[in-house]
Amino acid sequence: MGLCGLYAASALGWLRRLPLLRTGLAAMAAVCLLRALLLIPLAWWHPALLSTFEVTAALVWGLAGLGLAQAFRISCSCKT
Repeated sequence: MGLCGLYAASALGWLRRLPLLRTGLAAMAAVCLLRALLLIPLAWWHPALLSTFEVTAALVWGLAGLGLAQAFRISCSCKT
């Protein structure tokens, strides 16, 4: 999560531009959103494993993925 934050801060211009910024943001957003969406099959196939922690973790990963996707969109619109 720390690396995700560094790349998002770099996309916003708060830090110097990190290497492979757009690729890194896209990959991290995809992984975070995939992790969040894994809650659906988990709830379907193994409902006994579903807990408050799993739901909270899925929400946090989903929000992180959405934020990284937004940072990717911002980084693509810049001319840097």
